[in-house]
Amino acid sequence: MGLSDNMIHPSATIDSTARIDSDVEIGANAYIGPNVAIGQGTKIYPNAVILQNTTMGKNNQVHSFAVLGGDPQDTGYKGEPTFLEIGDNNIFREGSTVNRATVKADGITRIGNNNYLMSYAHIAHDCQVGNNNVMVNYSCLAGHVLLENNVTISAYCAVHQFSRVGSYSFLVHGALVEKDILPYVVASSRNKSTATIHGLNIRGLKRNGFSKEAIHGLRDAYKVLFMQNLPIDEALSILTEMQKNCPEIKVWLDFMAASQRGFVR
Repeated sequence: MGLSDNMIHPSATIDSTARIDSDVEIGANAYIGPNVAIGQGTKIYPNAVILQNTTMGKNNQVHSFAVLGGDPQDTGYKGEPTFLEIGDNNIFREGSTVNRATVKADGITRIGNNNYLMSYAHIAHDCQVGNNNVMVNYSCLAGHVLLENNVTISAYCAVHQFSRVGSYSFLVHGALVEKDILPYVVASSRNKSTATIHGLNIRGLKRNGFSKEAIHGLRDAYKVLFMQNLPIDEALSILTEMQKNCPEIKVWLDFMAASQRGFVR
């Protein structure tokens, strides 16, 4: 659909193949490259860049000097056509970057809905990002990271490639994540070079509507998994019984069973 004259600044550059909804706002000196699709209600701020092969849903914000749809930063990338898919209601603040995928997976980097990337946050190639996540300034996801839902990643955190970060978890300022982070927990590097677990994300669970009973059950499960120094098989056996009274524990069991890099314990 074509843009109304009053919605696009005359200095913006828009490729002829771009597909842009009629009520999208595009600011001065913004660049919209080939094979880009932008849904209704989206605002592209001055000097923002969407390079190529990027599809965006509705009501997104791309602030000044953010760059979406850039080539993957992978030395094996040889210019193959790859893609970036973005859902609705996401905010990309100044200087944040999201790269297209490589061809090592399915060729698509994905961002869900209602995510907030603060200034200079970075999402690398082939990442799969869910919904309602916050990445604070200078935080980074390396390639092929799976970020689930309702996660807060604090400033200066870095997540190693192919790692998985579970829903409702919280990464403390400067955490260096080298293995999977289970749902519901707080992870911090503190004085160590790699992140370890430092409790349940109680505040996050309450904010997201978890009941007192669920939080109490997860606290008991946390003690079994993280505080009693049990062999992992014994801890998993106990958690399997505990899930009968606390269904939220099953998320941990499923997450651990699917872990490929191992999980932080």
